[in-house]
Amino acid sequence: MKNWILKGIFTVIVVILLYSIANNWYYLQDLIRKKNDTPIPYIKLTIYGLLIGILVEWYSLKSIFQGHIKVNWLLAPALVLLVLAFIPDDNWFKWFGVGRDGFEAVIAPFRFRESQMAFDIVTGILLIRSFTTKE
Repeated sequence: MKNWILKGIFTVIVVILLYSIANNWYYLQDLIRKKNDTPIPYIKLTIYGLLIGILVEWYSLKSIFQGHIKVNWLLAPALVLLVLAFIPDDNWFKWFGVGRDGFEAVIAPFRFRESQMAFDIVTGILLIRSFTTKE
């Protein structure tokens, strides 16, 4: 019965995070229209995505809180993705422009907030998995 309560709590938290993402998204769109390039909304969206990814791995998170921690090789790609996740998408446009050849296929996913949110969630999942082992 305790697992159902824990799942319910995590589900409510994820729904609240999704609501916060939607609100922050509309705020971000207003800032873009006003040509304000403050990074705070991007950082909030990244943190919300990371938290969703962490909560998706609720069983591993529970294991970490119980003291079953073992760092594995997933920590390296998780940290690289974590650094990339906190770079706002408008910076990718500033640095690499639009339509330049070469890095276009590699850089393209980071230039859009929607795909960057997917990276944020995957990064949260990898972070949690890097501190646990499958039993």
